[in-house]
Amino acid sequence: MLLEPLLYIFLAVITWALAPPIIIYLKNKIKSDGLNLIFKNKKVIFTNLLVILVLFLIIRFFGNSLKTSPGQTDQTSSTPNYTEVDEIIFWTWEEFGTSSEEFLVEAVRLWNENHPNIKVIHQNQSYAGYRDKLKLAIAAGTPPDVAVAGIGDLGTLERDKEMPELSIPIPDEMFTNEELEKYGPMVLGSITRKGRKWVFPLFKYMSGGFMSANKKLLNDAGYDEDILLREGWTIDEFRKVAKQLTIDADGDGDIDIYGFGTPLKNLREFFQNELGPSYWGVEKVKRWRSLFIVFNAETKTWERDPELKISDFSEPMRTIHQMIYEDKSFGKKYLGMVHNQITKELIHKQTLAMTWSGAPQVYVQYAKQFNLDINNGVVNGNPLNMVVMQTPRYTEEGHPVFQVGSTGFSVFKQNPYKGDQHTKNALLFAKYISSPIMVSYFQYRPRGAFPPPSSKTTEIFQNIVNYNDPEWKPYKLFFDSPYSWSPSEEMIYPNHDDRRGITLLWQDWKNQRGFPLLEAIALDQISPEEAGKEWYDNVKKVIDRYYSEK
Repeated sequence: MLLEPLLYIFLAVITWALAPPIIIYLKNKIKSDGLNLIFKNKKVIFTNLLVILVLFLIIRFFGNSLKTSPGQTDQTSSTPNYTEVDEIIFWTWEEFGTSSEEFLVEAVRLWNENHPNIKVIHQNQSYAGYRDKLKLAIAAGTPPDVAVAGIGDLGTLERDKEMPELSIPIPDEMFTNEELEKYGPMVLGSITRKGRKWVFPLFKYMSGGFMSANKKLLNDAGYDEDILLREGWTIDEFRKVAKQLTIDADGDGDIDIYGFGTPLKNLREFFQNELGPSYWGVEKVKRWRSLFIVFNAETKTWERDPELKISDFSEPMRTIHQMIYEDKSFGKKYLGMVHNQITKELIHKQTLAMTWSGAPQVYVQYAKQFNLDINNGVVNGNPLNMVVMQTPRYTEEGHPVFQVGSTGFSVFKQNPYKGDQHTKNALLFAKYISSPIMVSYFQYRPRGAFPPPSSKTTEIFQNIVNYNDPEWKPYKLFFDSPYSWSPSEEMIYPNHDDRRGITLLWQDWKNQRGFPLLEAIALDQISPEEAGKEWYDNVKKVIDRYYSEK
């Protein structure tokens, strides 16, 4: 503070001005009157000294009051002084060189331009290995301040603890009731733990419960994709359509178009996320969560669900075997392919009529991009439209199950702690980058969609997702339906540690033995009944192993 040296200057001036005359006066008086002068004039001297002391204290008090006045920081306080630039590290995983990355770069530039004391440093990471990089940064004590991470990611990073302990809960005042209502129940469930919100939503996603098909081939066979999407179809109807779409166009004995196909390595997702849940139903899917166990309150241990049957495994497995070896509508050649080759067969060559979709928009958007490339003269080929249908159900009253969720921006705890103001700055930026206008403009993207929180933002931007487009209809129809479930929904288990230990052993068994059994079925090396029984038996074996080694 400027007043601090002024106090000393004031004292110096007083001393310089008054001390010499007083000393000379006293010296002369002592010579003429003796030491009695001091005692005779001590009241005057004391009064002068008291006046100087009072003046000093007044100026001292005045300086301290200015020093701690509102809007200024006390240098003795532990709270950091943010008159200097506060740096916020911001991680994303957009594909390099895409419009999404360009948008984020521009959004960060605008923030920095308008917030000179809060500088955001944007570090775009490769999507491949992003979560591993985040784990490494956390382990090293250098996590980003703001990063793309949903509740599921945070749970994984925290080794499946009951709630994320690495991130900062979002203050209630940052989410209005109007905002929360428009997000919908499934999105709210996917960002909430212990009654607090932990993620600023960016986009929502669906995965599982959908098939994609060549629209022309499907329509030529007499089927309406809108009916198959809204009302669904049975597994027998699906097999019938796949056989109809398996065509030997020139009659030479070689199949020119197969009704269905997927790579060998993708059979695990086809079984776990498509056929299996469609056979089990949404209530069992939510109860089991891929583990097939329940908690016994009497023994206080986990056990294989008494309702689980061998057929819960063997029937979905049988469908794969039947399509390859009985119907011959599932081309064996596709087992040896990878995802990009399947896409080429489906979109470019158009020699594959249907495949399972995962996220409903994937192949529809691939087809749109292919058509655009044809129009621009980038590639040669025939334009096509891809459409989305439900995964087939196993009974008339059954229904496929849709896995849904949302992801967005989380604010991470810092170690060592950088102060309340730094945390507040990070929260403000996360709110900015996930605000309605940002979300609306950022919406049309390869990996997902998120509804505009208001009609006003839809009017501002003309490239907002059109929910009448084939790839987005499923979001409108099923995202918040009774047949959807969110893996990141909050679950409080009676014995979480034991369940997690069993989960790790079960995942290890599936990777080493369970999934290879699916591949063996497709290669006709084992029957679906034998593979189903082995899956069924090993649910119990894994549980027994856990408790014996505990």
